[in-house]
Amino acid sequence: MQKRKKHIARRSLSHCWEKDFEKKKMVYLGATAGWGKTAAVKEWLNRKRCSHQYISAKEPNLASKIYHCDKTYIVIDDLQFIDTKEKDLLVQVLETFGNKRHFLLIGRMRSYPWLHSFIYRGDMVCYHESSLMFQRDEVVEYLDMISLPCDMETVNHILIVTKGYPLGVSLLIEEMVKGREKESLAQEVYESLLFQHYDIYFENWEEKYRRFVIELSFFQGFSLKMAKAVSQCEKVPEIVSYLMEFTGLLHKRSVHEYYYDPWLQAFVEYIREKYISPEEMREVLHRGALFYEDNGEIAHAMEIYYRSGDLEKLSLLLMQSANDPSEIAYDYRTIPYYRALPKESLLSSPELMASKSMICSLLGDSEESEYWYCALEEYVSHQNKGSQTYQIGQGWLSFLRIVLPHRGSKHLASILKDVSCSILDGHCALPEFSASGNFPSLINGRKDLCRWIPLASKYYHFLKEPIELLFKNYGVGLADIALGEAYFERGDSSEDSLILSHRGKQAAAAYGMLETEFAAIGVLVRIMVSQNGLEPAIALVKQFQKKAATQEKRDLYRAAAALLVWLALYSGNQDKVAQWMLNDAPNENNIFYPINHDCYLTKVRCYILQGRDIEAMSLLSQIKNYAEACDRIYLDIKCEILFAILEYRMGQDAWQSHMTRALTIAKHYRTFRAITEEGIAVLVLLQKMKLQTSFERSVLAETMQQAVYYPDYLMKAGKVAHALTETENKVLRLMENGQTNEEIAAVLHISVRTVKYHLTNIYAKLEVKNRSQAIKAAHQSGLL
Repeated sequence: MQKRKKHIARRSLSHCWEKDFEKKKMVYLGATAGWGKTAAVKEWLNRKRCSHQYISAKEPNLASKIYHCDKTYIVIDDLQFIDTKEKDLLVQVLETFGNKRHFLLIGRMRSYPWLHSFIYRGDMVCYHESSLMFQRDEVVEYLDMISLPCDMETVNHILIVTKGYPLGVSLLIEEMVKGREKESLAQEVYESLLFQHYDIYFENWEEKYRRFVIELSFFQGFSLKMAKAVSQCEKVPEIVSYLMEFTGLLHKRSVHEYYYDPWLQAFVEYIREKYISPEEMREVLHRGALFYEDNGEIAHAMEIYYRSGDLEKLSLLLMQSANDPSEIAYDYRTIPYYRALPKESLLSSPELMASKSMICSLLGDSEESEYWYCALEEYVSHQNKGSQTYQIGQGWLSFLRIVLPHRGSKHLASILKDVSCSILDGHCALPEFSASGNFPSLINGRKDLCRWIPLASKYYHFLKEPIELLFKNYGVGLADIALGEAYFERGDSSEDSLILSHRGKQAAAAYGMLETEFAAIGVLVRIMVSQNGLEPAIALVKQFQKKAATQEKRDLYRAAAALLVWLALYSGNQDKVAQWMLNDAPNENNIFYPINHDCYLTKVRCYILQGRDIEAMSLLSQIKNYAEACDRIYLDIKCEILFAILEYRMGQDAWQSHMTRALTIAKHYRTFRAITEEGIAVLVLLQKMKLQTSFERSVLAETMQQAVYYPDYLMKAGKVAHALTETENKVLRLMENGQTNEEIAAVLHISVRTVKYHLTNIYAKLEVKNRSQAIKAAHQSGLL
């Protein structure tokens, strides 16, 4: 292999192209400037040494040149410059010769509308920015090519700073060649990457394009209608078309929504203060917030009013959202809004005082929560008892008595009875809200109902009518679902649980609310899982998720997504888990918000699956603190079980005390399933304990059954296989065949130095010190 060459070989990408050409498919490569599209294609053509014709769409008579070309491979670059006439002719040529020659098209847009017919038919395969990101092996090869040290620390630093962006990798390594320390270059390289957008695009744009891009950059996405309202420009379709087709810097998120390329967004945020005054910025934000408000997107409107400093409008929308049953007023994103409002504004509104009390309780500040509860009480005491204001105030006080997290659930049954009597007497106007929230459970949902499990039938008859009165549409089917879940939790007849849960689900679907139906879905899914019905459980959740999407219930959609991840854990679907952890899991390090406690439990299990024990322990500690502070019995049991699993795997003896406590509490409240659902992950712990009671033996028997059904649940098998890169796996197999470093280098077309780098990584990941140990460990883990 030559020490110097012009471009790094993108072998993985070109290998995909060659497979596509074998299947007689055309290839389209779309990405904005700076991603190395043309360089990747030219390197591949030079390495392949094939008969090819390279044509730019800027050239005249493009279609004619292609028509008369006799080369096997035809590359058409710069599609962003093609004119309408040549575009139509090119489509005809591709229709005629698309499966007879190998076409590779290059442009800046992710896919051009006039190519969609080929894509939808399966005649063309598209590759985007993600395909062009530098991978670890390619960075190693780059460093090796210019004789820079390629230790793991250097490679990781380059990938973290540049995120694999080819131009960023090139800039950073160029500066390292000059002898500069890599740690000091991050900000400089980042700014260089941002300002390439100025050099390539911004500097050469007409003023209408600059203005449009700056004004819409204040929003994370926009429709044509919104763009027109914000920019007050009549040529929005023309500008959007230009940004999409010529620059590739504008993408479609959905049929009607557009968003900027992340690099363009970052660049404009970096420089926009030089191009727009504070007054102009506030006016742009105001127009955007007004558009959101007029179109019922209250959460977005509140965010923009907050950013623009319009606290009066923000206050009005917070009061309006407090009466919205979807409860966007308690979303964690509203926390800074309440902090920004003057105390006088809060004290003048019962809705805002109640919301402030609720937010403080969710944040774990019970003292501040009680302060605002008392302030609301004081407000109500000054109202005339027969007035509407008094009824509304009493309604909000009753709401807080029912839902405040830090007050627990010990006296919840009597509170529900008292409030229902107050409503019947005309003293209280309770706001409409969901008893289940966005949880797939009532027992471990908005409130903890463990105390009701042993006497579930009694509570059912005692509270059915009050619940239906209090929660109105949200109460339809609720009592049946709760009773069905209690029966299931106790390990009673699955048939009774199914009948009650289905009856509650059908009632909620026909006459009630989607949130209540989701609680029933959660119970039905758990019943299916307990009977080895994982596939129908997944299908049921996916069907519900579509329903939530149709009704634009985003929080319910996310909750259903988390439920699907929980199901993926049972099948050992690590890809599904990894995707959720990367893109959608709540970030406890940003803010721990107990309204997500069910998702947090799922995330702990994902951490355990991925072998991230310290992170699992940290998150579990936060959940445990919340469970203890808010009298969450069921959550406390789950924490004890997961602590026991973690500590057992970490070799700590404390697992036994956690497991003993979990069994003791579970037995007292008859929460049988809280333990058995952890299946094979908890089975070995139970088998090591001295189980004496019939309850404990029943738990063991059911747990063993779950372990048979789901042997991959929370099992870390295959962890190393996912950790090794494609090249590392190849080196490992060649090493097993007894080949030397020099022989491996020759086979893989890399240097001996690069082979040694890969061997170092393999040894570290397999936790071994030499070749023989690596081969043995690879066989034990299933890699070989």
